[in-house]
Amino acid sequence: MTPKRAALFTVFFCVTGCDTATVYEQCHAEDKVGSGEPRCQPSHFDTELDYGREATGYLSYGIEVQPNATVRIADATVTTNSGGLYRDHDTPFRYDLTARLEHDVITYRSAAFRFLDIALDRETPLKAYSAKVKLHVENTLRPGDTFAFFVSGDAVAMTGSLEDGFVIHSRSFDAAATIHVVQYPKDQGILGAIAKGSVDVLVRANTETPASAFLAPVFLSNEETFVFGDPKPGGLGAHELAALGFVPEDVELILDFGTRLSEMILPQRVPMNTPVKLPVMSNAGWTARVRATRGGEIALNGRRPFKPVDEPTLALFLFDPPKEISPADGTVPDGGKLHAIGNGVLEHLLESLDRPSDPTIHVLTADHETTIPDLTAVGLPAATGRYRWTVRNYPDYSFVDQISGLNVRLYPASSLSAPRTIVLP
Repeated sequence: MTPKRAALFTVFFCVTGCDTATVYEQCHAEDKVGSGEPRCQPSHFDTELDYGREATGYLSYGIEVQPNATVRIADATVTTNSGGLYRDHDTPFRYDLTARLEHDVITYRSAAFRFLDIALDRETPLKAYSAKVKLHVENTLRPGDTFAFFVSGDAVAMTGSLEDGFVIHSRSFDAAATIHVVQYPKDQGILGAIAKGSVDVLVRANTETPASAFLAPVFLSNEETFVFGDPKPGGLGAHELAALGFVPEDVELILDFGTRLSEMILPQRVPMNTPVKLPVMSNAGWTARVRATRGGEIALNGRRPFKPVDEPTLALFLFDPPKEISPADGTVPDGGKLHAIGNGVLEHLLESLDRPSDPTIHVLTADHETTIPDLTAVGLPAATGRYRWTVRNYPDYSFVDQISGLNVRLYPASSLSAPRTIVLP
């Protein structure tokens, strides 16, 4: 084909078959696709599959799904089913979503993912499928020792005690889980662990499963030192922390079996820049978290997973907290707008000072400016009165859709602004 003919073919093809997403969306909304209007010619691309317009996901507090909850997706209102699942069949490619939970309202600005697992961590009674496990530990405790118990698996949590039996909570009617047992001296804490064992269990809701665990000695320990790493873009190193007036705290260590961290126990604190010996256990690691404060501002590294055998020196990274721009303290937002700057995704948190039992409002956005959501769209009274406003940023995330899934707020770095009081009319 000659260059001239190729150019004519391209022009002809575009005149008869080129689409833009904006024009197509407008024509589709007006029901004019194929009507004969020049701008609304039928698409020459493959027919769109219906499920490409679906928006669906879970709504939960951790693993505790929220049935019969109201979710506003763009201009549609839907309700979660008994499994905490919401679904809308005709959602724009970019959409705002507001979900109402028991104690919180959460808004995603300009989401695009077709599936979001919206999970907030809050200490509430677990209402997931529950199954009892009667655990027997073969080992006999030495005087001064005690046991610690953990659970790991796909979306599971555990409550109870060895004496009364454990209850495993799961999103599934049948679930596979692993119960871990660690023996340690009470006066040394979990860092002095001397034995560890585990048992795999298959549980079913409303039934009791017997299980037995034998503990083997923990022979190996490795020395670990925690330091502040050189600052990343927008980050804070040791010199920046000191120069800007931030005061670092001790490192919080938690034994990690890959389960929900809010269910784990026995955090221990160790100083920065000081070697500490950590026991090395099979199928287990540790997480390290440190924060620095300046007045009401908090710089936090999230929880950094690591294994002592891999990294004898662990660099922890902090980021400068976001800055609230407007409204000023004690004033009314102009047009309901909130303006803050910070790295990555911002989460605006609004807690009522006049009515503490009102839901906490979360607004997730990748923009510096956003608006307070309309609570009446999810069946609540409009937000009015005095609110405590803080802003958290997630520098490792670039868009709001990444705030999806269990533990999503626990592992990444984050920082929190100083609080302001704002008044909503």
